[in-house]
Formats: sequence, structure tokens, C-alpha cells
Amino acid sequence: MDIATDYTMWALFARATLLVKLVMLMLVAASVWCWAVVIDKHRQYRKARAEADVFDHAFWSGEPLDALFDKIGTSPKGQSEKIFAAGMPIKANSSRMQW
Repeated sequence: MDIATDYTMWALFARATLLVKLVMLMLVAASVWCWAVVIDKHRQYRKARAEADVFDHAFWSGEPLDALFDKIGTSPKGQSEKIFAAGMPIKANSSRMQW
């Protein structure tokens, strides 16, 4: 007599040893964690790109840089604004220096 063997994923998991089951569960958990990291990094990238686009539009609008610096203020929001705010005092000091 032929006995039909069930080769579905759940049947194979049920017949596996405890060690194999633990390894499979760890792999599923690692996969979920990796996808969570990928989704989080994608969100962070989209947010950073949107902030950079807003800053780029303001920077290249033709408005004087001093006015843009005053508008950004002492607490810049995005990374581009932080870099700009850090560099503007250096630019102001270098323009006052006489070579």
C-alpha cells in the first residue's frame, strides 16, 4: 500500500525536530526584523529627501543667504538646514577678514 506523505510547509514543520523548529522560528523572526529595518530606513530617506527638497527650493530661490539664515533661525529642522546654519557664521567671519 502507498501511504501518501504530506509535504506541505505546516506538515514538514510539525514533523521537524525541536532544534529545526527553533532555527526556523529564529529565521522568521530575523526576516520580520530585517523588513522592519528596511521599511524604517525607507521612511527616513523619504522624510530626509522631502526636507532637502524644501531647503533646496529656498536656497536656490534667489533670496539672499542672510535672509534665509534669519528665516531658519537658531533651531534648523532638517539636516540640510543644519549644515547651512553651521556654515553661515563661518562665511560671515571670512567675509569680514581682510587678506
